[in-house]
Amino acid sequence: MRSVNLFTVLFCVLNYPVFAQVDTTLIYKPNTEFGTIDIRLSKRAGHSYYLQENNTFSFRKNNEVPTNTYLKMTAWDSSPYTQGNMREKADKQDLFVMNYRLLKPQSYASTLSQGYPLVVVLHGKLERGNCADTVCYHANKEFSPNTNNPPAPSAPDHMLFNNDYNLVHAGLDYLEAHNINGTRLPDDPALPSGAYPGFVLFPQNTNGWDAPASQDVIKLIRLLIKRYNIDPNRIYINGISHGGHGAYEVLKRAPWMFAAAVMFSAADDASLVSQKMAGKISGIPLWIFQGALDANPTQNKTENYIRAFRKAGANVRYTLYPHLGHGTWNEALDEPDFFSWMLGQNRSSIHVDGGNASICPTSDQGRLLILPEGFKSYEWELNGMAIPNAGTNKYLATQPGIYRGRFLMFEYGSEGRWSNWSGNLNVTVQTAASAQTEQIGTLLLRDLNGNPDARLQAVGDYPYYYWYKDGKSLKTQGIPDTLKSVTLRSQLG
Repeated sequence: MRSVNLFTVLFCVLNYPVFAQVDTTLIYKPNTEFGTIDIRLSKRAGHSYYLQENNTFSFRKNNEVPTNTYLKMTAWDSSPYTQGNMREKADKQDLFVMNYRLLKPQSYASTLSQGYPLVVVLHGKLERGNCADTVCYHANKEFSPNTNNPPAPSAPDHMLFNNDYNLVHAGLDYLEAHNINGTRLPDDPALPSGAYPGFVLFPQNTNGWDAPASQDVIKLIRLLIKRYNIDPNRIYINGISHGGHGAYEVLKRAPWMFAAAVMFSAADDASLVSQKMAGKISGIPLWIFQGALDANPTQNKTENYIRAFRKAGANVRYTLYPHLGHGTWNEALDEPDFFSWMLGQNRSSIHVDGGNASICPTSDQGRLLILPEGFKSYEWELNGMAIPNAGTNKYLATQPGIYRGRFLMFEYGSEGRWSNWSGNLNVTVQTAASAQTEQIGTLLLRDLNGNPDARLQAVGDYPYYYWYKDGKSLKTQGIPDTLKSVTLRSQLG
């Protein structure tokens, strides 16, 4: 019998590079001094944004007296969520910007050392303050509450700026998690899996989550951080349907702000992929929920986004419900580890490009470690020792060991305020798997089509394959390295 020469194939798990994230200069597309967005809380002397708490902006009156409260539109008691609105004060003007509802932690303490987490929930299209596309409570999208032309109805039950319908989906679930938590602190090791120990914010847009409304959400979050003891490293965003579009709009404008994002049937990705901006959110852990029966978005549409996010280096958890259409949020919020997963994400944690903290032994690429971009100073350590000249948000780890990093969050005094050190990240050397091959066909007999050649195929899917014959690379024989299979020319006549 003729013998088959010895063939081997080597493979190594490699990842795509991460693109740069936006930084804390608050610039989205820098064609003006402050880019095409502006989320400053004060633009000049005499101008500022502020919160008017315990007051809902509306035109509703009761016996000609403004009600100043939300219009009940939920089927459950939403009163544990306090009400408020964000305003813009400019010289003599005092302008309405956005209503919101806020659930505060039980036994809230302004002195708690690490502060409380905050989750921001963006509602769907129908739960707006005025218009959903062309269907409006009053006039049309051009209606401005600050000019009130044409005059808005003042009936006490008018739904314009209701500030309650925004809670209709997920509001009760978060309230129940709040109640399960009781007075437990955020880092209580005995926290039940269905408990949530922090703040919950439900803003309400006027006419949808367009770019200006999304920017207002960022301003609102920044004002709440100033007002309450919120841990800036544990801020999460949760988008529902059209609110998923809004959440992506927020993320690409301020990715440095968030520790994680959760999407329930997100309508679209706010053009992150088509604008080649998937890398802007690559450092934010994502949990995406999709119904297989959903027509908008379809499963294929969502999975295309996920592939693009992962290609950009993001860590994406994906849950597909085969039996559900668009309404994924009820089952998603009932997932046993929904809240524990979210609370386990921290902005100061090191993001590893592609999620694999191991170094490939057959390449010298190393592993790219990433902290949020845009802060003035960074520090990195390896095995407890400072890494010299590692002063940016990225570090290429080429040695195994225990890594950690931190960044300067605020500048004041001689030291400023640094983030906590990230948790220890153990970078290991990847154990090279033994390459396996399987033979397709034979070198001794022709197949049914009369073809005498045979092929060897690597077992398993990997980005690259390197083929050798008798210890010599087949690349020198004109066979590309990157093919999963290789054709062996028959020795039959």
